[in-house]
Amino acid sequence: DCSILQTSDGGKVALDQNLVNLWRFSDNKDLDQILNTFNDPSFNRNTLRSALACLAEAGLLKRSYHVPIKRLKPIKGEMVSVIITTHKGEEWIPDCIDSIKKQNYSPIEIIVIDNVSNWPIRAWMKAHHPDVHLISKKQSLSLAAAENCGISKAKGKYFLLINDDTLLAVDAISEMIYAFKRDPLIAAVVPKLKFYWARNFFNGVGNRVDSHSWGTDNAFGHLDIGQYDLWGEIPSACTAAAMFSRANWKQIGNMDERFPIYYDDSEWSYRARLMGFKIHVAPKSVIYHAFGGRKPSGAPEDLPVRKLECAVYGRLRFSLKLLKTYRRRFLFNYLGEDFTNIIKYLVKGKFLYARAYVSAWRKISAHFHA
Repeated sequence: DCSILQTSDGGKVALDQNLVNLWRFSDNKDLDQILNTFNDPSFNRNTLRSALACLAEAGLLKRSYHVPIKRLKPIKGEMVSVIITTHKGEEWIPDCIDSIKKQNYSPIEIIVIDNVSNWPIRAWMKAHHPDVHLISKKQSLSLAAAENCGISKAKGKYFLLINDDTLLAVDAISEMIYAFKRDPLIAAVVPKLKFYWARNFFNGVGNRVDSHSWGTDNAFGHLDIGQYDLWGEIPSACTAAAMFSRANWKQIGNMDERFPIYYDDSEWSYRARLMGFKIHVAPKSVIYHAFGGRKPSGAPEDLPVRKLECAVYGRLRFSLKLLKTYRRRFLFNYLGEDFTNIIKYLVKGKFLYARAYVSAWRKISAHFHA
């Protein structure tokens, strides 16, 4: 049995009864009092300290000592081109650009791909950030196509692809640059991507594709207590926030623009790894991601029909394009899952959702048999 508790920054944590008892006992007590008076055979002194640290990181307990402000020295290096693709980013992009301009790293150029925004972005950019290179598109592009467009205009030795609903810690870029120095075969580096609205919790540390279910963000929803700080190589980069080396990008090639959304970053990453390149984590680099909103509202809902169709198509395209030895296993599992979901939606009367699965399979069959 466990209890679900709301944290101070909007997150939620599940605690077993032993941790709930410790949390309640610790109210209005300092560390020495807790260590000397809490009596539970489930905890020795070391596990007790670890448990208190976890509760503090989750925001359920407050540390009383003062944490000094991190003052970072300016760092100069090779140019980094930050490429932001925006569509409905009026709420987010001001803070995003401000956080880029506060980086302790230089030089940085900022390129914004206006993917048919529904607000007067050009006038706003001219008034507030005339130095930003704005590229406006009259017809909506796939995310991969928009990112490729930005990279084609970039001057940097490195490209940082980010969503418009992100906020960069002041040393996010410099830490990613540092990570590239480990190995010349590193093609992409990812930060710790955390939730905008629950900043001690992971949105992801890169991602991966399994032989079942959907593509998955590594560490999604986990509390950051340093458990991923020693991670090096990972399966895939997530372009909600990821940095790429120009030299290695040229050898690997552009993002595949036939992915409408989803799986384009994974396809590029797995393709890179098949060519002998590596994807790494920069554990001291932190970027916050809204991931749909400042705070979640209610229970998670089904993807919109269009996005669902894109996701089904994306994972099929990924499998057919890259896999050889394990292709049958992936496709067999996906077919079973999709058929089950089609039946589920038909029973619920959600016919558009069922049709999205059928449409995706038809499209992938046409593309790979044309």
